[in-house]
Amino acid sequence: MSAQGPYESTIRLLGDIPRPRPVRLSFKGEFVGLLTFPVPLVFFAIVLNDERHHPTLAPSVTVLAIILGAIEFLLVGLFWLWPCVKQKRLVSEGELAVGEITEVVDSPRNPWVRYKFETPLGEKFTSYHQSYRVDLAAGMKVPVFYDAQKPKKQVALCSAYWEVPLTPWSRRGVEWLEWSLTLLAVVVPGVLLVQYLGRPDLTYPAVIIGSALGIAIKETGNLHRRWWFWATMAPVAGAHVLFLLKFPMPKWVPAPALTGLVFADVVAILLLLRLVAKIVGGAAAVKEYFPNQPQSDT
Repeated sequence: MSAQGPYESTIRLLGDIPRPRPVRLSFKGEFVGLLTFPVPLVFFAIVLNDERHHPTLAPSVTVLAIILGAIEFLLVGLFWLWPCVKQKRLVSEGELAVGEITEVVDSPRNPWVRYKFETPLGEKFTSYHQSYRVDLAAGMKVPVFYDAQKPKKQVALCSAYWEVPLTPWSRRGVEWLEWSLTLLAVVVPGVLLVQYLGRPDLTYPAVIIGSALGIAIKETGNLHRRWWFWATMAPVAGAHVLFLLKFPMPKWVPAPALTGLVFADVVAILLLLRLVAKIVGGAAAVKEYFPNQPQSDT
């Protein structure tokens, strides 16, 4: 027996929409586009501007711009543009099947979903993709769009870069506003601080550190209601500021490496919060706030 999920009514509505279906970018499509296009461009622009005003023995600004431009082209092409092109045709014109989620793993904020579906000819397929929905569980139904000629070409609605507009834009607008305000509230003070201290060379590292703290705060969801969350984040933020001022990154460290530190830092902060949750509330708190992470501690 399948579990009740968020796509129960969606499946019925999709079956009544004639092809080609109207489509728009989903939250996943917009979010991945933001990570691969505007965000790296801002970071790269800061690095190029800093290199122009404070030249080093590294490659010239022109060479650096070409290298960073090539990296940006690969990021956008591989992680956003190519999936968008492939999936748009599937969601708009593909056959519709009712799939079933068999497993949800990884972080509760951006889980990976394994699902299965069957075509009218009896062909059975399974797939495994990342989804940014947090209300999915094993046993739930999910719409799957596939190519009738090559059913292996398929995508589940919960993992697609595109969606059929059945709901208003307001909810997604609020989500983007929350993300923007959270990042600005953390990044801007750090940038202003280094400018006030007369250290404009620390602007890019300040953006990196502020972004890590902002993403960690936004990713933790309802942990914000607990006093121990802020009691933990306050010294964590202070440690980041001290690290920024006392141990600035060397000029020769490439921008992509610095950007990659954001994700490593976020993982470290989330692991620390998980440890604090266990200390304060025990295994029950870990299960409540980190439901899709392993519950055994080493």
